[in-house]
Amino acid sequence: AQAHAGAEPDLAAVAAAAGQPPGAVAAATTDPVARERLAANAAALVAAGGWRAPAFTVGTELFVGHERLSLV
Repeated sequence: AQAHAGAEPDLAAVAAAAGQPPGAVAAATTDPVARERLAANAAALVAAGGWRAPAFTVGTELFVGHERLSLV
């Protein structure tokens, strides 16, 4: 079975590849303030009409999906 993308050791590998300290990134996943911010951001995305990541707004226009990054 394939592990969830946010599960260890995948999270540590992705954090390290992005130049971030794996321990700090892992700790942030259980930080209540970070989790509240994530929930608020997810709610704002849904309210704006988004449904997946990445999603960006420019002014009032919503761009969803990595294939749209070149348009931002």
